[in-house]
Order: sequence, then C-alpha cells, then structure tokens
Amino acid sequence: MDRTIVRKATEEDWDTISRISSIAMYGDYINEIGPSYLKVGDTYLLEKGNVLGFLKIQYTPDGFLYLSGLRVDPAARRQGVGEALTRYAIALGSDSGKNGARMLIQPDNNASLSLSGKLGFSSMEFFHFFQGEVDLSGFSESKNWPMRIIDLGFEYSLPTGDFPAMLMKRGELHVSVSRTRTPWNNRAYTILGNGQFPFRKGKSIISVPRDYFSGKPPDLEPLVGFENAVLLEKTF
Repeated sequence: MDRTIVRKATEEDWDTISRISSIAMYGDYINEIGPSYLKVGDTYLLEKGNVLGFLKIQYTPDGFLYLSGLRVDPAARRQGVGEALTRYAIALGSDSGKNGARMLIQPDNNASLSLSGKLGFSSMEFFHFFQGEVDLSGFSESKNWPMRIIDLGFEYSLPTGDFPAMLMKRGELHVSVSRTRTPWNNRAYTILGNGQFPFRKGKSIISVPRDYFSGKPPDLEPLVGFENAVLLEKTF
C-alpha cells in the first residue's frame, strides 16, 4: 500500500500542479501565473502513489502563515487530502514558532468554510475586491499605521517593520499600496478610510473592507470570479 507523504514542490512538479489546477473546478489563476507560481512562498504536495493535491504557504511580515491555492484532484475528493495538507501547514507553522495562520475563502465555498471551522479558524475581516488603480496625486506617505489587516498582494498582514506605503491626505488615513508587485505584476491596494478616492480603470487589485463598502466605486470593476471573500485566522 502506498504511503502518504507531504513534500515541498520543485520546478519539476509544475506539470502536475498545472494539471490538477486545470481540473479542480476553479478559475484558475494558478495556470494564468504559470511556473512562476512556484517562486512565491512554498508549495507543498500530498502524495499517495500519485500527487493528490497541493497547498501554498507564504510568510507574512507579522509572523503568520498565509495559506492559499488549496487544490485537490477531483478523483481524490472526500479522502481528507485538503484537511491533511492544511493540518500539515498548521503543524509546520506552530513548530517553527509562527504566530498563526490565515486564509481567504469565498462565502459560497461551504466545504472550505467547514474545514476552516473544524481546524479552529475564525473570521477576522470581509473584503470586496475590484480591479483598477487609485490616483495617488495629492497623497503623502505616513508611518501612522492603523492596526488593520492590509493586502500585500493576496497575502494579508498587520503592519510591522518595513511595510508598504500607507498614504494619507489632509491628515486622514486613506489607502495602503504595496511597494512590491503581485504575481500578476500589479500593485495591491487596501482602502483604509471612508474618503472619496480618485479611482481609475486598471488591472491592480483593490481590497475594500466591508465596513468601508457602499456599493461599486465609480471606474472600478469587480474582480470577476473573486468578488468578495472572508479572511480567517487561527493563532498558535
């Protein structure tokens, strides 16, 4: 009988990851990124003879794991593959002294929400997502960070240390913008206030917390296929 193992993926595993990604009944952004997907964070595979699924782990500035890209071969569904990969990540983070783990789940993904609850994750934020740009003219950088989760490019962290630019206007907090680009080669913005923002069309990701959301902002389009999601957290 084949033994179940979890191991870190290498570049040679891309074809397998791509195949599972293409049949796992998601969008799927992973194949859009291509092999460079493996250059961000660490991707772990679960094998039992064949690769049955994978999960990406990234490491946030505030000492958390960010878990994403959980994909299971449809032929291996309901065999505990997703749970085993997530438990492996939790154990890895706990054993290495991390503070906890976070994951982003769409509100209609009942299976993933059920798994996250089973493993002790709880909701901490709800985001709406748009594509576009923020006109940054008139903004200035500030270090007066609010203790609020921001998006570093589909990787979520509280402010600490050398962080992306947080921008303000007339003394009010407004928006954060990542200094580095996302895997889609665009910046990531997080709205931090109720001000009127000069948006324009574009391909960057704009995350809007639910308590700042009052309908679709002008000149922005919803992020098709990922219009909103809940951010969940488990502390170790």
